[in-house]
Amino acid sequence: TPVDLEDRNVLTTLDQPALFAPITKRTSLVKQAVRIPDTMRQAFRIATSGRPGAVQITLPMDVLDAEVDDLPLHAEEACRSYPAYRTRPDPVDVERAVELLLQARQPTIVAGGGVVSSQAWPELTTLAELLRSPVGTSISGKGAIDENHPLSLGVVGSNGRRPYANAVLQAADLIFYIGCKTGSVTTAEWTVPHLTTHQTILHLDVDPVEIGRNYPTTVGLVGDAKLGLADLVTVVPDRGTVSRPNPLTGMEKQVSDFWTDFETRA
Repeated sequence: TPVDLEDRNVLTTLDQPALFAPITKRTSLVKQAVRIPDTMRQAFRIATSGRPGAVQITLPMDVLDAEVDDLPLHAEEACRSYPAYRTRPDPVDVERAVELLLQARQPTIVAGGGVVSSQAWPELTTLAELLRSPVGTSISGKGAIDENHPLSLGVVGSNGRRPYANAVLQAADLIFYIGCKTGSVTTAEWTVPHLTTHQTILHLDVDPVEIGRNYPTTVGLVGDAKLGLADLVTVVPDRGTVSRPNPLTGMEKQVSDFWTDFETRA
């Protein structure tokens, strides 16, 4: 709808920003052609920084038809791909997290989509091996670690439906969420672990709003998953070695039975 015909009940008028708001990170309505370049730059910056997300831009018909004098055009190199402007967690929080991870009897990691979008696969695998910690994933975090790795639990929670994986989470005395929302699916309706759990919870996420959303969190690390994991991987070896047994050892039959049943149902 042309800008000068807003709110006049033009045929097929649609409030596009309101339509797209629930499924985007930001919506923008451009009312002047001279604002198109900076609106586009802002859109790429918003989409690629922090938690990634789509940005919707509405360009009314008369704005597209407008003629303007030459405008300074430039793109932000850092915002051509995600993640732009990576941030590191506070070193003090990193030290506290490492201390708890090394003290834990059976720490377990749950990796989410933030690990995948941050391309933190090697750092996650290295940390798991240093700590001898099993790694489960959310459905969007699938692929964060090779599922053939001896420490991989596969998808946990309701989507995974792997009894052995959820059992390992229940038995853990520390759970470390990385780039992962503690939503209903990943936690099987907040039963793995239960909302009243006494397990120690650590959480690394680029969005501070997610840290402590559902579980009391002992240490929250705000920052990019790849940089945060890299910092942890650097500090852990300086604090000593870990000789924990792999909790998946001895569960081969449970894993085999799960996949046999899966193939039968497929």
